[in-house]
Amino acid sequence: MQTKLYVTNLAQSASLSSVRECFGACGEVFEVEFVAERSAYQATSAAYVTMGSPVAAERAVRSLHGTVLAGRALVVSIAHQQESPGARRDAKKAKQPPATASIAQQYRERECMTYELECMGTRLTVRIFFPDESAAAGFRVEARTNHCDAAVEAREATREGALDAVADASRRLVAQPSLSELDWKAVAVALKSVRAV
Repeated sequence: MQTKLYVTNLAQSASLSSVRECFGACGEVFEVEFVAERSAYQATSAAYVTMGSPVAAERAVRSLHGTVLAGRALVVSIAHQQESPGARRDAKKAKQPPATASIAQQYRERECMTYELECMGTRLTVRIFFPDESAAAGFRVEARTNHCDAAVEAREATREGALDAVADASRRLVAQPSLSELDWKAVAVALKSVRAV
């Protein structure tokens, strides 16, 4: 059974053949593959080396870790699944709970930005009006769901403050439970993730 090793701190002058020769002293080498760097300005400094057996791989880790190849001390370890490109990102996504609010669409109107959010089966429309010089407070936010025509609104100096005030007002509503039961923190996170158009 083949075992893949992850080798870092390779010298810029290291070649596939020099790495293969180095690891070949510990057992059969099936493949040597350089890892592409994210920056175009850096030469490859890591590689995957596939050894013919787990015993050869363990031998390579014990005997080659810390040895010098082309002037650099090698760092050799058994390659785990999470080291593959994109696996860390996928694992991070898997740990996050699913979003309870997401932007379905956004559009600019003459006086405001309108955001339509999907909130666990409820459609929420949030309108954020642009600041008006004549008004004492800067932002006016209005929110309504597809279950009721009544809207909750608030005016505050900041957009976030106005959204918080709308959330507080909606929690006090008994007549419109669809607004009071929304996850307003998730709504705020979803709104922060988009840019105004």
